[in-house]
Amino acid sequence: MTVDNLEKHIVKRLDNQVAGIVDRIYPDKMPDNTSEKTLPVVVYSIVTEERPSAMGFDPGNVSSLVQIDVYAGTPALRKSTADSVRAALQRYRGTIGTHQIDASFVADREDTFESGSKMYRTRFNFQIWQRE
Repeated sequence: MTVDNLEKHIVKRLDNQVAGIVDRIYPDKMPDNTSEKTLPVVVYSIVTEERPSAMGFDPGNVSSLVQIDVYAGTPALRKSTADSVRAALQRYRGTIGTHQIDASFVADREDTFESGSKMYRTRFNFQIWQRE
């Protein structure tokens, strides 16, 4: 249940905060028919989840590592979209529906050029603390 809520929360937050990516946010992989006309695209994946235990009970805190990839046709579009994604999630805390994110921060970032697809990519790993 937590993964589903976290995914919905991320999509809603990015939809509301990042221009140009509404209906272009995908779980795990971008559609096969993605082209320069459909860029920029954001792809997210839940990499890990950790649930710390505390003296015989579960406090309900979950730490998730979330990979978010931004793909664009030009370095400038990649940079502006990636900067907007970072701004939307860096130090974010909030509630959407009943799902609460306590903290979110960038663990690392990498900018690359994907020669096979000829797309510019920024890969973020966000550490996100949430409540079950």
